[in-house]
Amino acid sequence: MMSVSRIYSVLVLFFLVITTSYTLSGCAGGEPTNGVCGNGILEPGEECDGTSLGGKTCTDLGFSLGRLPVCTEECKLDTSVCNCVDECQLGDMKCQGDFIMMCVNDKGCATWTSYQDCSSQGKMCDDSTDAVTCSDSCSDACGPAGSVQCYGDIVQECTNRDNGCLGWTDKDNCAASGRVCRDGKCECSLDCKVGQDYRYEMTILEVCDLDANGCPYWNTVKDCSATGAECNDNGSGDAQCSDGGTCSDECSSEGATGCSGSVAQKCIRDSSTGCLVWQTVQDCSSSGKTCQSGVCVGSSSTNYVKTDLSPGGYSHVSGTLLSGSSDTDSDTFHISLPFTFSYYGRDYTDVYVSANGWLSFGTDPGVSAWSNGSLPDGNAPSEALYPYWDDLFIKSSDNPGAGIYYTTEGSSPTRAFVIEWYRASRYNSAGKASESRASFQIVLYEGSNEIEFLYDRANWTNPGSNYAQFSATVGIESDSNSKAVEVGHTFSDVPPSDYRFSSQ
Repeated sequence: MMSVSRIYSVLVLFFLVITTSYTLSGCAGGEPTNGVCGNGILEPGEECDGTSLGGKTCTDLGFSLGRLPVCTEECKLDTSVCNCVDECQLGDMKCQGDFIMMCVNDKGCATWTSYQDCSSQGKMCDDSTDAVTCSDSCSDACGPAGSVQCYGDIVQECTNRDNGCLGWTDKDNCAASGRVCRDGKCECSLDCKVGQDYRYEMTILEVCDLDANGCPYWNTVKDCSATGAECNDNGSGDAQCSDGGTCSDECSSEGATGCSGSVAQKCIRDSSTGCLVWQTVQDCSSSGKTCQSGVCVGSSSTNYVKTDLSPGGYSHVSGTLLSGSSDTDSDTFHISLPFTFSYYGRDYTDVYVSANGWLSFGTDPGVSAWSNGSLPDGNAPSEALYPYWDDLFIKSSDNPGAGIYYTTEGSSPTRAFVIEWYRASRYNSAGKASESRASFQIVLYEGSNEIEFLYDRANWTNPGSNYAQFSATVGIESDSNSKAVEVGHTFSDVPPSDYRFSSQ
């Protein structure tokens, strides 16, 4: 029989083992503590836990694919699956020539493999119904030829097969480039503001960046713990990091503007600390101007004149598609200009582009402004350009490729910045996006500060009286809404000319 003292010793040892192997998550003494692996909750000291991956994809971990890594029993991220791309959905079948193909699991990746040779029976493969079979004849599995669809994240096109029937053919695996398939084309999966949006993942500071395919992704800026950061849960239980209290915001909100003497400044987030700091934009005195509310201001007597241009200057740009602009009704998108642009005597480096056919300079106007009228309007937005202001919406599922694009052409100091609304439609309750289509551009010229409006007349469509028609405003307006040059405010079709606006 075990003595009482020995039983006591065993109980003490058992208690010590339990208490040292179980550690609470969160912050302890200013330092992160180890979590409990296997409870499905991502805690300090763990890369993952069960299905909790901390929002990490293979792209975040330096791979080109956007699929999800696997969490091991040790709560470590296993990236072996990051090197393969799923070709299909497990258990699915399709025709490839006279072969029936089946989707199987091959080392963690879904891939097609030969399942049955129909020609061995003197038959052909038929996938015109849900049941893929060997048949004496085939039927069309899709139509018309040239139409597209999404099969998972694979773009498929309806093509003529060797057997004489129409069938779906794989064209592009969007997952191979970290994208997803939507409406028969590859699109970016993440929607965040590049260079503006930040997030914390435990002790990792991340910023929204662009990958090699031009898609946003979360890029690691800094591992705060590597620089002696302290754990700070702010009473929430979610451990995050701060630089030992040495980092403090210099300004109130990202994108705010201000002046330091004659120097115009903008509030940005420092990528090395995560704090808001003032960034010098321009010394206004170098151009004989003064700084007011973060903007270089010159003569208030600036006016503009309009020149009608011969049609034909429009050409669709193959530039950057604004994330989220391929399916939008009233969103406004921020763009940082590649050069300083002077408008009505004020210098600007930022613009906000509305899906409703207008652009404003400076800070976020905070409105969607879909109801157009005559100029000057008197309401927000101000300091704005209106190439085709109307209640528009952009829907790429009805108009393939539709969206808002931008690009920079030429070289300094005579560059041109182009913003294009491509295949926009007039909003209407019938949802007939394909019944109306308008493409138009604003071009901003470096140095001369001239503005041009260009229109795609060759592909402009107007639905007539059956669906909502355009009724657009064209012109420009000053920062105080007190000055304007209006071309018209009831355009039901494409304007008769392209236009240039020059300051006097």
